[in-house]
Formats: sequence, structure tokens, C-alpha cells
Amino acid sequence: MDDPFPTDTGLFPTQGPWRAPETLGEETPDRRLRAWLACSGSLTRALRAACPEGFGLRIHRRFSILLPREEADLLRVPAGSPVLQREVWLLCRGQEVVFARSWIPEGALSDPGEYPLGDRLFEPGAGAERLRLEAAPVSAAEGSLWARRSLHQVGPGRLLVGEVFLPAMEALCPPPD
Repeated sequence: MDDPFPTDTGLFPTQGPWRAPETLGEETPDRRLRAWLACSGSLTRALRAACPEGFGLRIHRRFSILLPREEADLLRVPAGSPVLQREVWLLCRGQEVVFARSWIPEGALSDPGEYPLGDRLFEPGAGAERLRLEAAPVSAAEGSLWARRSLHQVGPGRLLVGEVFLPAMEALCPPPD
């Protein structure tokens, strides 16, 4: 599968506006999913805790894209600026639980390679700050899934991280409040 969430207008093909997770109420299928969408710390760390015997990461692809206007405005760079698009699958016991897509402008952060981006953003002394956390339903082959996007300030630059919660997430215990 080349692009599991194709879109030419944004991070993911949303079915509604991006909103703060705490405003979603009963729109999401269950409280477990709402807890994952609202997880304010590192999603990587929370997934490791929920899947201590088998957390993993698999790189899907990395390439350069030109930013659409809305996301360029969020990142405070001109529309059409090139950014690194990094796509990974986060795994629990070998099963895909999250598809993550990050947009990293040059100078914001070096490519984390085979390591989870969350490890870089949330490590002590990283100097990264989450500026915004939002959620929205997205179109998928399985129907409608939920995603979130996080805007981070890293030194003088910004980057955008998006995560789609796949059906296998329903089996995982939610992160602690």
C-alpha cells in the first residue's frame, strides 16, 4: 500500500474540522479512543506502556513534499515550501496500531531515522514544546477513523505530527489521565 491516507490538501483526508480533543464529547466511538486522542504526553511513551512486550516502529516512507497553505501557515513558512514527509507505522506485538505522518521543515529537526519522533520531541532537554493538539475523523479504506495532529515548536522552527488511530488500538488500555 503506497499511501494509506491520500490527500493533496492537508495532512490527512479529514471529514470535519480539526478540534481540541476535549471538545469532541460523544462524537468518538468510545472513551478509550477519546483518552488516546487527548493524550497530552508522548504517544510513543504511552504506547510502550500499553504494549511493553512488543512496541515497534516500521518506516513506511520518507520524501519531500510542498506544503499546502493551511499547514504552511501553522508552520510559519511560505506555502509551497519543501518539507520532509516521514511516515511510520507504530506497532504493538507486530500489529499496526497507529499510522503517523510528520512534516518537518528544514532546520526544525533532523530526520530521526529509524527512531520514534516522540523520543526526540519529549526527551528531557529537547527544547520542544507542543503548541496545539487537535483531532478529527479521517477517511480510510476501513471507513472513518480518528486522527490527531500536534504542532510543535523546536528551537526556531515548527513541525507537524499527525497520527491515525487504527482499529487495533481498541484492544489497548488507554493511557493514564
